[in-house]
Order: sequence, then structure tokens, then C-alpha cells
Amino acid sequence: MLLQLVYQINMTCKRCEGKMFVDRIHSNIDHLETYCVKCGNRKFYHPPSESMEGKWLLQKEKFRAKNIIANL
Repeated sequence: MLLQLVYQINMTCKRCEGKMFVDRIHSNIDHLETYCVKCGNRKFYHPPSESMEGKWLLQKEKFRAKNIIANL
């Protein structure tokens, strides 16, 4: 399921062009974290509403959570 999320949001790392994943362990409504599988680069959105990329990512995460009947 995590791989599906990566292909849906299609985020790439600015350092190495690898795929960025959302770190579900530390993500909640006011904190999102992404990481690159290839180089380990991390990006934090705290709170996500401060940037357009963070707002977009939060919207995608809420949609994903709704589809698997989870709370975010």
C-alpha cells in the first residue's frame, strides 16, 4: 500500500531524484515527514499548512486515510 501512495503522489527527491515516501510513523494532522529511499534525505512539514507542497501532501494523505478507513 505504501508503494501505491508513492506512485499516486509521485514525489521525487531534489538531491538524488529518488522516490520520496511519507513517513507514516510520525505523520499526523500537524506534522508530515517524507524521506527518500535512495539517499535518506528527509523533509519535514510542520505544520503542513505553511507551504503549498505541505497542503497538497496533507490532502493526499487525508484521501488515502479515508480510503483505508483510518484517522489522520
